Amino acid sequence: MSHHIYQTRAFIIDGSDIGEANRLITLFTEDLGFIYAAVQGVRLMKSKLRPSMQDMSFSKVSLVRGKELWRMTDAEKLISLHDRRLNPKIRKLFSEELSFLKRLAQGESRHEELFNFLSKFCEFVLKHPSFSIEHVATLDVLAKMNILHELGYGSDEGSIKEFSSGSGFSFSEASVLSAEEHLKELKDHIQKALQSSHL
Repeated sequence: MSHHIYQTRAFIIDGSDIGEANRLITLFTEDLGFIYAAVQGVRLMKSKLRPSMQDMSFSKVSLVRGKELWRMTDAEKLISLHDRRLNPKIRKLFSEELSFLKRLAQGESRHEELFNFLSKFCEFVLKHPSFSIEHVATLDVLAKMNILHELGYGSDEGSIKEFSSGSGFSFSEASVLSAEEHLKELKDHIQKALQSSHL
């Protein structure tokens, strides 16, 4: 019996080793949401999937649903967010947001708007590295607030509404600088949302 192959873009968040050469990967995908997938032989030096399955990579992946887990059949790395050429502050920023996403995401459910937001967030940071390093704290707050918003935690009331992706917010140097004027309100919003969600 043939299995349907799902092709989708995905953030490779992290993973754990299984046996001698396999790995269980945590992914946030464009079409399937938050899933786990087994990758056979990926820890072998000869594995063609190895470069695309590094933590904090952005890849195009092919998946087959197994009885208990998804199984990775192919992958093409699009961006490595863990590239050693990136400034450590930027690598830490990406790691923070993907870990925050993993903490909040529940089950297999498509989150198209959240995926689009994270893609645009990464694109902006990578295209504006010097600016992003200087304003990394503000970018961290904006990312966390919008992850919470897209997953249904908290609200986007008052002066912070303009910084929500649901209200048409888009990344630019001007919008990030504007957000810095509301940092206390944004941080309070995040704290209240986490407290009310018990997460």
